[in-house]
Amino acid sequence: MAGYSDDRRRAFFLHSGIEGRYLAIERGVFSPTESVDELQARFRKTSVDLGVRALADALARAGREPRQVDFLATTTCTGRSVQAWTRC
Repeated sequence: MAGYSDDRRRAFFLHSGIEGRYLAIERGVFSPTESVDELQARFRKTSVDLGVRALADALARAGREPRQVDFLATTTCTGRSVQAWTRC
C-alpha cells in the first residue's frame, strides 16, 4: 500500500511477527516520501479516533468494558506523540 519496493523495507512489515496494525493512511493519498510535518499533521488528524477504535476492539476481544480500564498510555515512534488518558 505504501509502495515500498525494496526487500529490506518490505521485510520489516512482512516478517515483524505483528498480526495486525492500525494505520492512519488514506489509500490514494499517502506517500512514503511525506515530510515529517505532513506525517505529524496526518497523525494529529487521525490518532485519537484510531486509538479509540483499537481500544474498543481490544476490550471487546477481552470481554471487558471501558469502565474497567483505570489507565491507558500509548506511544508511537511514527507519530512521535505520547498521549495518556486516566479515569478521574
